[in-house]
Formats: sequence, C-alpha cells, structure tokens
Amino acid sequence: MTYRSIVRNSIFIGTLLTAPASCKCTSSAQVNPVNYPSAVTSLSNPSGTTTDIFNIGAALTASSVPDADPIMPVMSMDGRRTSGRYLAPLSELANYFVNNDGNKPNASLSTVIHGTRARAAYHVYEDMATHLCNSGATTSESQALFFNFMTLYGAVTGNKQYAQEAYAYIRYFMMPHDGAESPQLPDAKLGKGPFVIHWLIDVSGEAKSNTCPDGRPGSGVFGKNIVYNMYNPTPRSAPYSSIALGPNGQVDLTLRQKGGGNHVASFSSAPDADQWLANGAYWAGKYGLGKPYEFLTNLRSGLSEGMTPDDDKDFPDTMRFAIYWGMDNPPTLAYKGTINELYAGYQDPAAWEIMGRPKWAKNVVKFLGAAQNEFSKRYGQSGPFMPLFKDGVFGWEGSDPNTYWMGFQYRTFAHLAHYYYLTGDKDAKAILDRFVSWMKKNWAVDGSSVSIPQALDNKVNLGKVVKSGYEPGSFGLAAQGLIALAAKDNDAELKKMGEVILDDLAKNRKGKNGAYFYSDPLPSNSATYGFQNAEVGIAYGLYTLLLNN
Repeated sequence: MTYRSIVRNSIFIGTLLTAPASCKCTSSAQVNPVNYPSAVTSLSNPSGTTTDIFNIGAALTASSVPDADPIMPVMSMDGRRTSGRYLAPLSELANYFVNNDGNKPNASLSTVIHGTRARAAYHVYEDMATHLCNSGATTSESQALFFNFMTLYGAVTGNKQYAQEAYAYIRYFMMPHDGAESPQLPDAKLGKGPFVIHWLIDVSGEAKSNTCPDGRPGSGVFGKNIVYNMYNPTPRSAPYSSIALGPNGQVDLTLRQKGGGNHVASFSSAPDADQWLANGAYWAGKYGLGKPYEFLTNLRSGLSEGMTPDDDKDFPDTMRFAIYWGMDNPPTLAYKGTINELYAGYQDPAAWEIMGRPKWAKNVVKFLGAAQNEFSKRYGQSGPFMPLFKDGVFGWEGSDPNTYWMGFQYRTFAHLAHYYYLTGDKDAKAILDRFVSWMKKNWAVDGSSVSIPQALDNKVNLGKVVKSGYEPGSFGLAAQGLIALAAKDNDAELKKMGEVILDDLAKNRKGKNGAYFYSDPLPSNSATYGFQNAEVGIAYGLYTLLLNN
C-alpha cells in the first residue's frame, strides 16, 4: 500500500457526447439500477438526478495557462461491446462499486450537491477497521482509479453515469482549486489555489481512527490528526467543499477537523494519483464520453509544480513525492512546498504524453531506465526498479516505507506499457522487455491459479523476492501492462499471460459480491480495497477494448 494510505485517488469543459440511442449494449453488460438510500442528503436537487458534470466550469482555461502546448489528440471511437471474455466480471465489479441499499457496509457513497449526483468510492470497504485502521474515508488514489475504471466501463457499455458521478465527487469535494466546485467558495474567498486533489477525504462524516485488529492504534490522520489536515467535505454535515469555512462563511485555513492539532500542512496532494486522472480523461475522449482538452491543460498546470525542474542535475521533469500548501503562519494557500523524493512507482509517463509534455514523458522514461539499471547493477537481476531516488542516490528508505511492495513495481510496468502503447518508444520497450523477462522467471502456474512476486526484501537481503502469490491490485496492474504490450505488438504470448491472470481473477478470486478480497499475513491489512478492485476493473476494461476482437 502507499504511504498516504497509511499515514497521510465539468471534468471536460464543453458539451458531453451522449451515447447514441442505438446503443447495442445488452442488459448483461449494464449496471443494474441504483437504489439510492433515503439517508443520503440531497443538498440541492431532491430528485437526485445526475447532471452533466462535464459542464462544471474552471477558472483556469487553456487560453489562460502559460505555455499551453497541444494536448495529445485523440480520435473519438465507439468502444461499446455486447460480448466479451471478461464482460461479465467487469459488470459484476461495477455493480459492486455502485449498487448499495444504504445498509452498511458499502463500497461507495453517493449524494446530490447543487443538482449533481456525486459518488465517492471508499478506500477500504466501509467499516473495515484495517490498513488505515479507520472507516468512512477515501483517498485520491482510490477515487482517481474509481473514476478511471468507471470511464472504461462507460466506454464498453455506453453508460457514462458513474464516470460522471465519480468525477463530480472529485470536483466538488476533493479539488478546491478555483471555487467552481462549490458556489460557497468563489474566487474572492479562496483565491487561486492548486488544480490538484486533497489526498484524504472524510466521506461518511464518521471517519475515525480505530484500533486495528492486531492491536495497533489507528492512523493519526483521524482523531489526533498530527500529520496532515483532513478538511470537512462531507455533505452529511455541511453543504460545502473540502476547504474549511469559519463561522462567517469565509475560508479559514486555521480550522482543524475533529479537534486535531495539525500545524503541518493545510492542503496536501499525492501527485502520483492526480496524474492518473489524465488516463481516464484520455479514455473518455477516445471513446466519446467527453472533451478532455481544457481539463487536461488545467491538470497539467497544477501537477507541473510537483515535477523536478528542467535543469535538475540528476533527473529533470520527474514527479516528486508530495505537494503541500498552507504551512505559513497564518496559514494560506500562498506557501507551497514539495518532498523531493523520486519514487519509480509514482511515475506515469503516459499521463505526461497525454497532457502534451512529450519531453517530460521521455525524461520520466530515462529515470525509470536508470532505476532499473541500478537494481540490476546491485542485485544481479534485470527487471525490477530501484524504488527510490533521494539525496543523490538510489535506495529503499524514504517517506514511503512500502518500498518492498510489488504493487509499485507493477504500477511502473503498467504505466510505462501504456506509454509504449501510445508512442511506440523504443527505450520504453527495452525496459518493458527486461521486466517481462523477470516476470516469466518468477511466474508459477498451478492449474488455473497463477502466482507472481508480491514483496521484495527492503531490509536485509535487498531486492530478493520474499513473497509470491496473489494480491488483486498487483494482478490487475500486471495484466494491464501485458495487455498494452500485447495490443501494441500483436504479441500472442503476452496476450496469453494477461489472460492467465484475468482468468484466475474471474474464476478463482472473485467473491459473490463481484469484488476481490485481499488476504494479507497481517490481519490489519486484509480487506476489500477500493483502489485494488479498481485496478482489476481497469484491466478488464482494457482487455475488452484493446484485445477483445
């Protein structure tokens, strides 16, 4: 899991393209009608209708952003499918995320704000006191991936409702950048803020720190709140966005939710997760769900502040660990800083290619190549990536303690493979080939089940595989990378490898509710995670769109 998961994922300005009336989608590929719980508070529109959230405005526009290079163009195409190898588990997983009757636990929570239906996907299946040792919250990681999954689901089925709802939650409750997300936060009150997402949000209004099943105390984010401030965005308690307001209705960055004593940062972004929104936006543009260009330009503007400078002596144009604002006294959004640690698992060259920064994307590829070469040099294994570059050297110890987690390795692989799919870059292909070769050497199949590396030793025998088996997020990410490579190169072997993983997921790992449970040696980490399930859904969606022919 990521560090932020332990201590700390109109969108498209313009007219949304509606699905043609002649949609060939069958009922088996559609999510069943949602029964919205009566307990959900309607802040504006009692009917709870979903409006076109792609029309939510933004103060920043393409014309006002300096150096607004062209966003990667896409040709809109029809991705809808009426049959497919993984169409059934894709639909079941979408049902898991959005169908709930209001009785706990749920995978998501929807509400209506200013006439728009918005939906948040819980980071952990609601009420599971695990991992964060909390309940009732989402992260930018989980919400961004939920949006991406729902975008691909919309491409496959023609049903764009849930992509709209996922993004509406981001804009209204997680992205307080320009006041457009809430009429109660106009520019005059907030000023020009960051076009990025606050990393942690209290969804249910009941988010709290619990005692973990193994006896550990819960994350300090809740209750004591000693690391980062978590604003109060929940529509159950107040009809305003995630910037805290004082008694006079004005922005008050001195407020600390739940009596916490946070004096560190008033707004904090995990920019790796924010990058991923570019992929969902690209897919939405490609498959006719919306027009992403102005949104992508604005996102690029916000995220560029987290990149290393062009003249960085080590690795220019590479995403740093975090961006934070509001640490001056009194706190305002004027002060911002970064944590200057470069993680291989936090890079997404495809996102920068999409956002019109091909040079930056290429520099990210160079960083990943250097990380892979350093791992090979130190440990004699060509394939994995050194997880961290800090203070001029590669290593394992940084702000994120989870450098052992193979999810970072597969995430790097998946994002780089997407970049290769978009560009055909030869340097990226060489890096990917080495990683696939390493995967094959550490690949085990027993009947219909597959086992792949899940953890590397980051303490004693550095770089050694110390755990193999199953984890939904790693399976989903590994499959995504294999699918992108197979689609680009028409590679039958890699397609088969991807199918082996997806078949194992669909036949052996899926629960009766359509979701994928993660069983960890530490009971406190065992749960049904929103971000892991979204990665599985993205893999199903990509296969259906790119290889289901």
